[in-house]
Amino acid sequence: MIDFTTVISDLDGGAISDGSEARMPFTLGSAAVRALVIPYEDERNLSPEEKFKRGELAARIHAATSLCLKSEEITLLKKLIGKAYGPLIVFRAWPLLDAAETWKD
Repeated sequence: MIDFTTVISDLDGGAISDGSEARMPFTLGSAAVRALVIPYEDERNLSPEEKFKRGELAARIHAATSLCLKSEEITLLKKLIGKAYGPLIVFRAWPLLDAAETWKD
C-alpha cells in the first residue's frame, strides 16, 4: 500500500511547499498527479489510450489517500516523476513508491 499523503521533505527534513499561495505541504500524491498530467515535449505523439491510462491513474491517486498499485503503474510513476522533477523530489519520491529504492551509504 502506497501512502500518497506522505509529505515530501527537503534535505533537512522540513516539508517542501506545493508552490501555491497557501503554501500547502507537497505530497507524494501531488507529485504523482502532476507528473501524470504534464504534457511532455518528448511525448507529443502519445497515444490517446496512454493519455487515458495516465488520466485514470491520476484521478485514482487524487481521490485516494493510499492505494495498491500494479508494478507497471509504479514503474510509470517513477519514470514520469523522474522526468517532471529535479533530483531531490526523485530522491524522496522513489523510495515511497518502491521499497527497493533506498539510499545506501
